[in-house]
Amino acid sequence: MGKISLRFCRLQISLAKLLAAQFFVLMVPVPTYGYVCNVPNEWFRGLNNTRAHTANGALWPNGVVKYTLHSSLSNRDRVTIWKAFTEFHEKTCIRFQPRQNGDPDFTEILTDDDVCGLAEVCKIGGYQFTKFGQGCRNVETMIHELGHTLCLYHEQQRKDRDEYLSFQGCPQQEILPIEEDGQDTSTLGLYDYASQMHYQCGFCDGGWPRSPSVTKCGDDATTGLSLLDADNLNRIYNCQGCFRHRWKKMEQLTSQDRKNVHSFGYKNSFGYLYPCRALVNGEIAVGKYSRSRRVCSVSNQGKLYELKHGAEVLTIPGGRTQRGATYKLVRSGSVSPNYLVANAVNAGRLNEAEGGAQTFIAYATLRKGFWHKEDVIGKVATFEGELGNAKFSVGERELASENYFVLTCT
Repeated sequence: MGKISLRFCRLQISLAKLLAAQFFVLMVPVPTYGYVCNVPNEWFRGLNNTRAHTANGALWPNGVVKYTLHSSLSNRDRVTIWKAFTEFHEKTCIRFQPRQNGDPDFTEILTDDDVCGLAEVCKIGGYQFTKFGQGCRNVETMIHELGHTLCLYHEQQRKDRDEYLSFQGCPQQEILPIEEDGQDTSTLGLYDYASQMHYQCGFCDGGWPRSPSVTKCGDDATTGLSLLDADNLNRIYNCQGCFRHRWKKMEQLTSQDRKNVHSFGYKNSFGYLYPCRALVNGEIAVGKYSRSRRVCSVSNQGKLYELKHGAEVLTIPGGRTQRGATYKLVRSGSVSPNYLVANAVNAGRLNEAEGGAQTFIAYATLRKGFWHKEDVIGKVATFEGELGNAKFSVGERELASENYFVLTCT
């Protein structure tokens, strides 16, 4: 029998089901619950379509959050909190800094065994708190609650969540309500099963993925900030430097967005090509966008998909070089794998069947027949810190190549 992990509140298992596991008895399923965040739904009122309430100074200025640590925290708790901070520091421009005398707005981080996790949403002004407790004193819970402190809400409560999750058979009172206020589905980004702001799937709180390729959600899918969590924070806090790239819905590109796309000289018979990505069978698949055709072409498990809506196009506001941060292509094999992985622009994620590894944007020129060549944009994944062959969609096929360039920023 598989290993049973009990995480009070993060994975609450009914007594009946626990007994069934203990005595190897098959029993009738009873309601169970995944990760439980104790933030009341009314605290999320007024959230807009940026997945954050950005009105009335609710964002932390320049992405700097002042904090204090309560005496209730053990040394182990403090290490856990620092690991959570590091996720934000490495993947976004967000910075957590100790409060100094005179700092009026700050969050106190403390333990509270009356809750699993609880935080006041956005910067409310003056004192506020971020808590974890019970059996939830871990990095994932702290990242989740700090996400609320930074204005993120629950992914599974998006207005469009029913396109991605099923709650069939769940009592209505156990289904978290959709947050209706201000959400415009046309401006929401890709749905993120792996978000730390998503409850675990397989429970009425977190739902069941409609995609058969997805079985894990939230911290079952990733241990830190997900790719889209980081992209979202970098967007709403207008992070700069190597965090300034933005992914925009291709059907909603503005004239300014079109000025911010960069082909790096890659084109085909239809015109210049640009990186795009889409959620396909549980994968955030990276491919090429043709402006003239208005199509994002990606591959997933050997099959080609040509999408005319729902995909995102990479833009780099401010140009390829700004204030010392430069986006450029680096040939694979010309530098150490560690350097390339550390500086590559993280763009996608393989699905569970392929290991869920992060993927980067790859560029290549492939032979098409004896005389012809074709520029392509695709993906390359990391496996144990090493880059494999890049994969590209060409015609109706998916081709792999060991000779390619990777988009980086330094």
